[in-house]
Amino acid sequence: MPEPFDIVQFGPNMFFVGGEIDLATAPRLEQAARSCIETGGPTMFDLSAVTFIDSTGIRAFISIARALGERGCVFLHAPQPRVRRVLEIVRIEDMDNVHVESCPNVAFPQAYLEWRPASDLRERFAALRELTAEGA
Repeated sequence: MPEPFDIVQFGPNMFFVGGEIDLATAPRLEQAARSCIETGGPTMFDLSAVTFIDSTGIRAFISIARALGERGCVFLHAPQPRVRRVLEIVRIEDMDNVHVESCPNVAFPQAYLEWRPASDLRERFAALRELTAEGA
């Protein structure tokens, strides 16, 4: 019996992933991230419940990072030691926009946050972009 796999989206660019990321499940990972790729920005995958990742899973994260390019980055948060070791072996962090974060906490949300984007979100992001350009 195959191990269960699931992706739970929690917010526009945050995913909790669990089970095995392999040939059978990697396409679901890429599909889940499609809207994040279209809009850009940081995309976080909490991997604390991932028990296994193969080369197909690695390629999925690389594909997401490449598609984001300079418009965003991929954060791989809290992988279990054996998954982190695979990520280290393939040197996924050598990509400019992939970051692996170690964290001992498994911190699934205890409650569900009701959130709606601010009505002036577009203007506020434009102002942040201007601040970034001024600081460069």
